[in-house]
Amino acid sequence: MNATKGQFETMVENEVKKIKGNYTPVKTSFLRRLLTKFLKCGQLHPNPGDEFCEPSIGPNHGIISHYMEDIKDGKYHGKTDFFDEPVMVEKITPDGYLLLNGHHRWAAAIKMGLPKIRVKIINLTQQKDIREMLGRAKSTRRAAVDLDEVVFRAEYDDLTEKPLCFPFNRTYKDPMRLGIPALFNFLNEHGYDIWVYTARYYSFESIQQYFWLHHTRVCGVVTGTRRKISEFAAASAQMDKMMSEQYEYTLHIDNDSLVRINNRTKDFEDYEIGGPAIEWAQHVQEIISRIEKDEKTESRE
Repeated sequence: MNATKGQFETMVENEVKKIKGNYTPVKTSFLRRLLTKFLKCGQLHPNPGDEFCEPSIGPNHGIISHYMEDIKDGKYHGKTDFFDEPVMVEKITPDGYLLLNGHHRWAAAIKMGLPKIRVKIINLTQQKDIREMLGRAKSTRRAAVDLDEVVFRAEYDDLTEKPLCFPFNRTYKDPMRLGIPALFNFLNEHGYDIWVYTARYYSFESIQQYFWLHHTRVCGVVTGTRRKISEFAAASAQMDKMMSEQYEYTLHIDNDSLVRINNRTKDFEDYEIGGPAIEWAQHVQEIISRIEKDEKTESRE
């Protein structure tokens, strides 16, 4: 018998009470992430920090009903992969997987009595990972770049790098901005540790691999920066503290500007990135070269 609205909400409430403060994310191997396409609905736990589980907000039953109607109407041919996108989950201990994205699809699957749902397992960046990446840092200067706004493009065009060859193009589909590999190699050669950030749910190892396949490297990768959990908010503050202790200077590279911050004094300099979009990476390199030239001039005076 399918769960009623009241039964389902009670189940969610009990699940949240059971795991809140009692779970720890654990890493899943690349092979396991690659091969696992479906999981039993009962293996997935609602995220205590998501608004879906907050009593003042809770599930949107209109959205759930919409997904249920799609299943009833056979829109997805009655298969268990009836959603266009898989739900995002993270392996946790002592058991099961934590929902990162897709609570309403999961709810519809449970209410319709489906045994399994299509998933994508993610290894989000944790504070432990950040400490390990900082432990491998070789510089006192950092370049920070947003993946979603700066590195990735919506589609392949004249302003993107060439797509990766098969079979990597099946896994790494995000187009990369033209000139990013050259810019990152320039930064590496000039003694900057590169850190990239994304709000989206990527496994941080896959982002490292993405850059490696484009013949460049990054020092640190922070994924899922907009996680709706208080623990991550506290971790973000701790992360900023660790960054300031490791790096004397940070370059924040955006689409239209480059901001150089002294992490000790909090003084900053703002540089506009002008010129044609196709020459964006070259202009960034020119700005950095000017900064370094000015530094050398000041040190001789």
